Amino acid sequence: MGPIEGSALLAAGWVLGREARVVAVEVAWGDRVLCRMPLSINRPDVVADYPDAAGSNPVGFRATVEVGRLPPDFSLQVTALLDDGSNAAVGAIVARRYSEDGTSIDSGRAMDTPSLRPDLHELLSDMGGANGAASPNADVAADVVDHEWIIGELELEGKTVLHVGSGRGATSRKARIAGAELVDGFEPDGQLVSVARLLNAYHGTTRVSFFERDLTDPSTYAEPYDVVLALSVADLPEGIVETLLGITGLLLAELPSEDENAARLLSLLDASSSAAEVTTMQSPERRYVLVTTTRPSRGA
Repeated sequence: MGPIEGSALLAAGWVLGREARVVAVEVAWGDRVLCRMPLSINRPDVVADYPDAAGSNPVGFRATVEVGRLPPDFSLQVTALLDDGSNAAVGAIVARRYSEDGTSIDSGRAMDTPSLRPDLHELLSDMGGANGAASPNADVAADVVDHEWIIGELELEGKTVLHVGSGRGATSRKARIAGAELVDGFEPDGQLVSVARLLNAYHGTTRVSFFERDLTDPSTYAEPYDVVLALSVADLPEGIVETLLGITGLLLAELPSEDENAARLLSLLDASSSAAEVTTMQSPERRYVLVTTTRPSRGA
């Protein structure tokens, strides 16, 4: 990396994983994350050159990294975040900042830059770090792995999505990555909402919002959405299920593992006046039900 002017530099490139798919690239100064870049640029030439690598396009990244509060001479670490929750060092950016007139900036003490990591790790630790919640990357993997398959089966491009019972928000973020225009997450646990918001900032997620809401209150569901993810809908009162069907064109729920409870939920959905079509789907580990309703989606 050559000399740069002002307070920002452009970080761009591409990265592929060997056994796990790379989902983002992180640029950090020490333990302070300055930028997290989801892979968003298609590079068919790179993919063609590495046919045995994990994943496929997009593999490229590009973003501006703010460095104005760093020392004049600094080194940044570039790390790939993988979809299995692990990470791998990609390289380093070594740079020097210059003033507009081309003179070297005084190497006096730089101001500390704020970091989300201490707050985030403290919250996750309070919630049970011994159970694997202390790592933001592990948190994402734990939430996404169970429902990643079904999210990939949905057509979410340009859709508005409501996630009922959003927890730490990883499935909500996955819906955004899958193309959703906007995702709202409703969660009754205020501490989980705080963690989800911090994880959004940590991962640089945009247009995904989390709210503390009473999921059993019909007035919670006042706005329409193209898609509603109510993966634990069987835990909600029957009247709430009907309410959810009335605000969306497509409802996704997970079927309970017990056959009796699954049959009860399917019967409830089949009998709903709002349900136009009820379809079951089987992932390698879970069963889901997709309900198309009489209310058309916004994009229909």
